[in-house]
Amino acid sequence: MLCSAGKSLKNNIFFDRLPNTLNTSKEVFFDKISEYKFVPTKIAMKINIGSRTKIDVAKMLFCKSEANYTRVFLNDGSVVLTSTNLGKIEERLGKTSYLVRPNRSFLINIKYASFLGGSETILLKTGEEIKVSRRRKALIIRHFENI
Repeated sequence: MLCSAGKSLKNNIFFDRLPNTLNTSKEVFFDKISEYKFVPTKIAMKINIGSRTKIDVAKMLFCKSEANYTRVFLNDGSVVLTSTNLGKIEERLGKTSYLVRPNRSFLINIKYASFLGGSETILLKTGEEIKVSRRRKALIIRHFENI
């Protein structure tokens, strides 16, 4: 059984024009290729953060709210300023399990952070400390336990 990419390649007229570097016929080639499962190793989820800018969610360290603007800090050290507010970005993310909002000003990626339970703060990879809201503390603890 061929996947959709294999079927489209099999019906492609350009396949017949390829040089015979495999020393095999078209049928033998597709019999061999159908044995393999094509499973993507990593699915990158990108969200629109404003205008025409899309960012890979896995590369986000944290987002910081600044009135009606949001600064998005990425793991490569770059910072993107967008006119989209933090609530809209959180809404566009949906149910992403590793991005949580510890207070009204921040949205953090818990893969790049550690929770300091006694002081009720989160320590980011960048060294910045973020206070956890009293009402969101239980949710934050649950997210860090599920990592």
